Amino acid sequence: QYDLNNLLLLKQELSSVNQIESSLRHVNSPLLVKVRTSLQDKRLDFLLEKLSDIIDETMLTSKTGKKSKDNLQFVIRPNIFPDLDELRDAYSNLINEVTQYEQQLQSALKDQSPPRSNIFP
Repeated sequence: QYDLNNLLLLKQELSSVNQIESSLRHVNSPLLVKVRTSLQDKRLDFLLEKLSDIIDETMLTSKTGKKSKDNLQFVIRPNIFPDLDELRDAYSNLINEVTQYEQQLQSALKDQSPPRSNIFP
């Protein structure tokens, strides 16, 4: 989980490199010129492209729009790591089974609950 968070942060930072570089376009300070030059390195674009191929950030938010730790495992696109795909399928199946079991228990409890009587007027 820690490594995935770091990859997400790296992708986010790399996404802003072009904006930073363009904002430094008219600087004259030697240090800032050096920074701008380093941001023009094509390897940064390549790295961002590769991370974009692997990471799907839209999977971070659930259907409710909230971020969840459970969603983090789905950030890596399918068919990148077959073992991860199998683990995600097993996890999803387990969650579905637990949800179904919970629904069965709730239904059974509703059927067993005694009718309310008016003991106290």
